[in-house]
Amino acid sequence: MRDSPARLGRAAAKATQMQMFVMLMMVALIVHDAAAADLGLKPLLTGAAMPLTVLSAYAVLAAIIAGGCFWVQRIMTHSPGRARPWVRRLEVALNASRAVIVALFLTQIYVLGGLMWLRETLGNWILLNEVLAILPALATVAVTWWAYYPIDRRMREAALIRQLDRGDPVWPIWTRGQYLLSQVRHQLLLMMVPLLALLGWTQIVDSFLVPEHPWIAYRSAFTLSGGLAIFLAAPLMIRHVWDTIPLAEGELRTRLLALCDCYHVRIRELLLWRTYGGIVNGAVMGLIGKTRYILLTDGLIERLEDDEVEAVMAHELGHVRRHHMPWLAICAITVLMAWSTVLEYAIMRVESLPGLQEAVTASYWREMSDVAMIGLLLGGWYVAFGYISRRFERQADTFAAQHLTQRLAEDRGETAATISSEGAEIMSRALFRVSALSHAPADRPSWRHGSITWRANYLRSLVGCPLYRCPIDGEVQMIRGVCVLLGLAALALTYGG
Repeated sequence: MRDSPARLGRAAAKATQMQMFVMLMMVALIVHDAAAADLGLKPLLTGAAMPLTVLSAYAVLAAIIAGGCFWVQRIMTHSPGRARPWVRRLEVALNASRAVIVALFLTQIYVLGGLMWLRETLGNWILLNEVLAILPALATVAVTWWAYYPIDRRMREAALIRQLDRGDPVWPIWTRGQYLLSQVRHQLLLMMVPLLALLGWTQIVDSFLVPEHPWIAYRSAFTLSGGLAIFLAAPLMIRHVWDTIPLAEGELRTRLLALCDCYHVRIRELLLWRTYGGIVNGAVMGLIGKTRYILLTDGLIERLEDDEVEAVMAHELGHVRRHHMPWLAICAITVLMAWSTVLEYAIMRVESLPGLQEAVTASYWREMSDVAMIGLLLGGWYVAFGYISRRFERQADTFAAQHLTQRLAEDRGETAATISSEGAEIMSRALFRVSALSHAPADRPSWRHGSITWRANYLRSLVGCPLYRCPIDGEVQMIRGVCVLLGLAALALTYGG
């Protein structure tokens, strides 16, 4: 999140939102062929009418957004006292435009049949048609960033005086090219690169293992093994997609690497994530040591005290030690499977009700039930996975408080039996510092993490809790067990008849 006025501190939330939109578009591409076969999709337009229609729709949206940015820029120049509400309205419009872009893309490939038109026109090249299909949507997003840059720059310039007065670190204001490149790298390519690799591998397998191929029976095995390899190698890709370098040698690096050794967490490298001071955060990527990175942003390193940086690091190590990444994937899949099975059963029961046979046989019934199924499926999964993710985040916070309590006790030559107020307070303070430096309200809800206030209140409730017997560990264990049982039940119902 950018070190500029509060309204620009929403950048991290916007980045997450943009990544979700990119993931949705990529998933739409991945499942396109299966969906097209079920829906009987065909290109609705022929010849040059298809690209002209598609590009015109994106161009109109891009022109509207660029015009809005230009208008707000003029207000900032000629009437700066009126600028704040207009900037806020523009940000709302930009957020809405992302959803409109996704809607245009889905219409392009599922209603107009744009992807099928590309294949009929260019041939069935690996990844080429998919990249060309999504390129207009991504270009429209890039145009909105290009148009927004002068507003971002003015706000950064306005923040410089306050930063100098406070004695805060000051980073050079990026050029328009640097700004645009940063947005593309951190918001678009994070999801696109691994998912494009997965889609490309799937297409390679399908192109070689045609139905008459002697190894056709192993097609699923080849696809899954390649997908697993891409998943494991994704951190290696992202490490180069993002602007990262090894954290410089020094006391802080030695301290943080010693923390990894203390908890037997193997990492490939401890990275400094260069964001021009725009993001104050940490992250861990990778399931296994040879592909695992821990990233700490320049804003975090420069602006937090060493104890607070250690708290953030301990939180990230907590995710690794508690195996949150693989379990999040397992929970996401099993919840989706179980909820899908429940909804399918419910729809079957509804269809069997007396008096509905005529409606069930009508052509519109299947379309209506499919739409309802997708909506309920995504809505139920969103609620359940958000709950699970927030509990995992709470467990990582607990791990950090446990570590800080034990380390502080050892520094005094004591042995800790319960979580101390000092250990919980350092982690809580680190959360509030990250929130404040990111200009994000502490009470703002977060789907996957929970609000900072919610997490800090929980940390304070841990004071006096037995050091290694906290209730959250039992709660997470129960969540894992329930997810495993749900997954097994869904498989049994699906394949057991």
